[in-house]
This record gives sequence, structure tokens and C-alpha cells, in this order.
Amino acid sequence: MFVGLEVAKAELVIRVRPSAERFTVANDESGVRTLARRIAAQVRDVARATGQLAKTDRIDVEILARFADVVRPKVCVIPDAAVHERDALLTRRRQLLEMRQAERHRVGQVFGTGKKQVRTSLKAHVEFLERALHTTDTDLGEMVRESPAWRERDALLRSVPGVGPVRSRT
Repeated sequence: MFVGLEVAKAELVIRVRPSAERFTVANDESGVRTLARRIAAQVRDVARATGQLAKTDRIDVEILARFADVVRPKVCVIPDAAVHERDALLTRRRQLLEMRQAERHRVGQVFGTGKKQVRTSLKAHVEFLERALHTTDTDLGEMVRESPAWRERDALLRSVPGVGPVRSRT
């Protein structure tokens, strides 16, 4: 069994092969539970196909082992909370960089008389974004210092010429 999954903001679109089944669930906790139940049902289909109609823990274990042996599903490690936090900070950092660049571009486009307030406002916003970027970089640095695994990876990456703290964390 192969499962194709498209993640959208509001929904998850699923395609199962070889059965060609298609379905959509909401992209929320309830939808993910529904998806897990429907995918687990595929294992039961393997059991039925092999004549195992009873459902006991011992039979389920055997069917799951057979399913894994035949289908060879890829092992998927679920990231822990720290990884989600780092990814969120990196996403926020990217957003701040994009906003800062856009505002700097706008500052460069404001010239002529009668636009002093706009220019002042844009420069103030650029400064605000730079402070927010600094805070985000500091938070990422603390995250690296608190994790032995990330400290080790950070040190390895920074040993490469041209790789600094920002590049190693992103």
C-alpha cells in the first residue's frame, strides 16, 4: 500500500494505491485521527485477504509483521516538540527577513518632497524588524546551546569555512 498525502491549510487530500481510493479529511486533530483509522483499515484488508478474519492481539501482531514484510512501509520519525519549535522559529526568521527586505525596498522608492513621514515610518518599521530578527536569532542560538545534539551539529557545520552561526542553524 502506498499513500500519497497533500497537506493544505484546511484539509488533507489522500490517495491510496493500488486501490486508487481517494478521500479528504480536515487538517485538524479529528481529521488526522480519521486518516490514521482509514490507513489502519488497510492492514485489516491485508488480514482479510490472507483469510485472517478473527481479531486478536496475537493475530494483529502477525498481520502487522506480514504487512511490514510485504509492503515495507518507510519508517517515519515524528519530530519532537523542540524540532517543531526550531522549525517555527526558522519560519518566523524567514518571514522577518522577507518583510525587512520589502520595507528596505520601499524606503528606496520614497523620494521627493512631502514624503518625510512615510520615509520615517518605513525606517522605524525596518528597525523594529531588525530587533525582532535579532531576538529570533538569539532564541535559535539558545536552542542550539541547550541541546547537546544540536550543539554538536552546529560545531561541525561551523568548522566549514564560510559557515557562520546563522547558516549552521538554518
